[in-house]
Amino acid sequence: MDKNSSIYKTVLLGVVSACAGLLLSAVNAVTAPVIADNALKQVQSTLENFFPNGEFTDVTDKYKTDETELIDGVYEAKDEGYVFTLHNTGYSSDGFKFAIAFDNDGNIVGYEGLSNSETAGKGDKLFKDDYANQVIGLTSTDSVPVISGATVTSKAVSAAVTEAESVYNEIQGIDFDADAAASAAENASAKSDASCTDNGDGTYGCKVTGFSGELTATIEVKDGKVVSVKDLKGDDDGDGVGDDWFTDTSSLEGVSSADKIDAMTGATVTSNAVKSMIQAALDSANATANACSDNGDGTFACKAKGFAGELTATIEVKDGKVVSVKDLKGDDNGDGVGDDWFEDASGLEGVSDASEIDDLSGATFTSEAVKTMINAALASSK
Repeated sequence: MDKNSSIYKTVLLGVVSACAGLLLSAVNAVTAPVIADNALKQVQSTLENFFPNGEFTDVTDKYKTDETELIDGVYEAKDEGYVFTLHNTGYSSDGFKFAIAFDNDGNIVGYEGLSNSETAGKGDKLFKDDYANQVIGLTSTDSVPVISGATVTSKAVSAAVTEAESVYNEIQGIDFDADAAASAAENASAKSDASCTDNGDGTYGCKVTGFSGELTATIEVKDGKVVSVKDLKGDDDGDGVGDDWFTDTSSLEGVSSADKIDAMTGATVTSNAVKSMIQAALDSANATANACSDNGDGTFACKAKGFAGELTATIEVKDGKVVSVKDLKGDDNGDGVGDDWFEDASGLEGVSDASEIDDLSGATFTSEAVKTMINAALASSK
């Protein structure tokens, strides 16, 4: 065959192309598993937090689509469940990342913040242990809680979770209406206008908008739990739907999160209003237990709940950074676990956010209390 003929050149080009394709396929067959394995190793520790000793497979390419743009990764824990790594943008333009895990029975068994730049004491609450504890135990068809004062970040987290739930429920064959879930999250945000005033005796005067108008109640909180709900009043009383709320509130006693309260059939709006007041009272009690007062000289007298009781400290802040932490005291000192915090607080100097502080091994509660005081002082200085 004439090597200058068009037929020869066409055949040659076809052969070269076929060889190149085979070569690329061979290279991909070798490198693809390596790339997938490296990606899996990067999140291995997070996955094992949810399913210790689990056998994991990266199934991201199998389930991620153009419609699930908030999902970064999908990982299957053999015979146990699935983990999703997610991202979105909240109040801070820097965005945030977190992970959520579902077991094979449709329960949320893990939730962990991976990175965020949200406002200290507000949006960053959605990546703390307290919020994680509210999420864990929900099902794959539930909406995640909304935090009062952090609506933008709450909606962003909810949107990402809804995408994960959509994929997970499709995998498991569970009926799920993503639009309804998004609507429920939106309604929850609209119902978060509850507010409480500290009466100074462990009780809080709370109010919220119900179905027909304002609801009010006096809520007592102790040790992070509701002790009693008294004088629950409002225009919703007498509508023949949510009247039982006003007749007997004993079911609210002992709850540590409004998410644990069952709605009353046929009285969703009133139920949500009552739950909002409960959460506002719990949040107010938590803020009272973890707060700082301005000494007027650049220092703040701070307190927070530790493992064995209250911790206190005097924290100096300048130009958005901690200058010093003095007189750190509390019942956690001497427990043989978190003692180092009380012996040397110099490691806290210069931080501009508690997320920069490493936990002391074995002393999670004390570490979180110290970090809470740091963030409270930084927030109070603004």
